[in-house]
Amino acid sequence: MWAARTRNLGSCSSGTGGGVLGACGFLVSFGLVVVFGSFTGAAWPSGWPRGHRICAGGRVPDRRRRIDERTHLGCAARVPNTRAMTQRVELAAVMDRLAVDGLVTDYAVAVDDGDWTAYRRLFTPDGRADYRSAGGIEGAAGDVASWLAETMRLFAMRQHLIVNRRVSFGVLEHDTGDTARVQADYVNPMRLAEGAQDAAAGAPDFVCGGRYGFALLRTPEGWRVREVVVREKWRRLPG
Repeated sequence: MWAARTRNLGSCSSGTGGGVLGACGFLVSFGLVVVFGSFTGAAWPSGWPRGHRICAGGRVPDRRRRIDERTHLGCAARVPNTRAMTQRVELAAVMDRLAVDGLVTDYAVAVDDGDWTAYRRLFTPDGRADYRSAGGIEGAAGDVASWLAETMRLFAMRQHLIVNRRVSFGVLEHDTGDTARVQADYVNPMRLAEGAQDAAAGAPDFVCGGRYGFALLRTPEGWRVREVVVREKWRRLPG
């Protein structure tokens, strides 16, 4: 039965007493290739029955065992290497977290530097921003960027500090890891311009703090912001 289910594509002779088992043959069984070298009768492994071919994986079929009809092999089914797969998944999760963290940092830098072109690039085409709790507006990211460009001129210095970032990945169309949500606290010290030329060099006189909520989407260009919502909790005014 074993021989009938195995194709011998090389010089594969049976192991007979004192003889040589084919000098380097190839045994192919259902896509599994086994290469075996020369064995002399003296070197034939103890306990291996003579007169039988070696099965995939280097084991010899045990005639006393019932052949597993599901595998069509006289050997136990191979166990998939799940450890390597798990490591790849874990690495992908780490890379996603780093990318998401970088996106949030790029958002803070774009606002602080007044780079509204970079700000727009951080969003999906349908991305939105909501700054109403901080006295701002809600709308499409492009429109909000234009509003910020005018409003932020009131502040000569801005420095977002976005901390306590908590990331959770969601599910989109049955594929895990294509969406993410970030909850992060922020402290935003700023200094009012007041028309002074050296206002940017002074200490901040307007400070606010609160929490960001980011909804992110994986796109062919990388992670992008689908929505950002600001929830201001406190502010300290000049004077």
